Amino acid sequence: MAKSIFSLMDDLKVKVYINGDMNRVAEVDYHPQMQYRDFLASCREKLHLRSHAKCRIFDSTGDEYSDDDMELLDPNEPLFLSQGEDFQKTASLAVYEEVRPLGEGGFGTVKLYRHRLTGEEVAIKFVEMKSMESFEDVNRVFAEMNVLRSLRHPHIVALLETFNLPDKLCIVMEFCRGGELKNLVDTEGPLSEDRAYSIAIQICEAMRFCHNSSVVHRDLKMENLLFADSMQLMIKVVDFGIAGAFRVGGHSETSDAGSLLYTAPEVINGSDTRSLPALDIWSMGCIFYYMVAGKHPFESGSAEEAVASILAGRFAPLPASVSKPWGFIIRGMLQTRRDRRWDMLHIEAHLQKHRDTSEPCADCLYNLEEEKKPAEERKVAKDSSTTALKTNPVKSKSFRTPASVKQSAASPVKGRPKEIRPKPTTSKTTRPK
Repeated sequence: MAKSIFSLMDDLKVKVYINGDMNRVAEVDYHPQMQYRDFLASCREKLHLRSHAKCRIFDSTGDEYSDDDMELLDPNEPLFLSQGEDFQKTASLAVYEEVRPLGEGGFGTVKLYRHRLTGEEVAIKFVEMKSMESFEDVNRVFAEMNVLRSLRHPHIVALLETFNLPDKLCIVMEFCRGGELKNLVDTEGPLSEDRAYSIAIQICEAMRFCHNSSVVHRDLKMENLLFADSMQLMIKVVDFGIAGAFRVGGHSETSDAGSLLYTAPEVINGSDTRSLPALDIWSMGCIFYYMVAGKHPFESGSAEEAVASILAGRFAPLPASVSKPWGFIIRGMLQTRRDRRWDMLHIEAHLQKHRDTSEPCADCLYNLEEEKKPAEERKVAKDSSTTALKTNPVKSKSFRTPASVKQSAASPVKGRPKEIRPKPTTSKTTRPK
């Protein structure tokens, strides 16, 4: 229990409910120097309980108060008075008033609630215990909670608290009232470039923070980017249900889960399913394309066609009205070879540089020309350059290496690519069985 900012104030009032009965409530006078037994006596009197009842005080998470906790009591949080029995878990939810449903997920539902005392609106995700049929399901749910607890960032949805009901696990998160980025683009069309740059930079900041924290989202898509409020200026990344941990130079978690239209080719063909930042960068490339073009780069009539386009890195050119820097950055992010995909620093530098100008930079032009060359020609040129350097060494200051993106080399293909059955393409997340 954190130190309350009200601890130096007197004549405070705190709401006290009967454990398990939200209809019986009283406002009890309280001051930080008050003795625990005196506070209990006041609660019994206000709630008309027998004076000899052996009462106990709990907070909304079920932690019991004692003499040492009185000065830490927060008047903005409700308390629950029991007559000797243990805390009832349903009281944690009773602090909130249901407003309306928000949606459904793989393990349960999400609903909008309002805090009865503060009026704060929150999104509560209810995970049905019976829906978790395996250890992997349980691990995935608790992994998401642990990830959100560790990620505190302005552009990542905040986890406020968790508690258990008899048949459900409840995850309380901040409510993003501005709706999905996808809904905005689908309703109003492609974003202006100024707005697209602003949102893209926010996404980069969030994902750089995740990657620096050894977390790969793995399911970035338009539906998982929400606006914090009705002004629709600040973006929040949500749904870390299939996020994976990665270790530089070490073992990274593997999974083939994801949303097809946003999934990197190395995951689709099974050559490398490790949780690496390059997976999120591919998904971000798809998101950037959607923002400025108003459609998905790999949208097709069937899953089979979408898979073929993704594996080939084949997508329609951007509209002529979109400035060239967007074409360069998207092309750099949607490289089918993971080791040629731009990294986060390159992406952020490009966005910051070109948000006020539409002219491509020299590095972009160099990289684009290099990509157009046949692979054999690039290899011969590289070998020739290496030989020349060995024969005629030059001073380091006169040798300029292009600012290209270099991540760890792609792993060799393991086995044959998976068979993909044709089906209509969607951005629905698929999770491993």
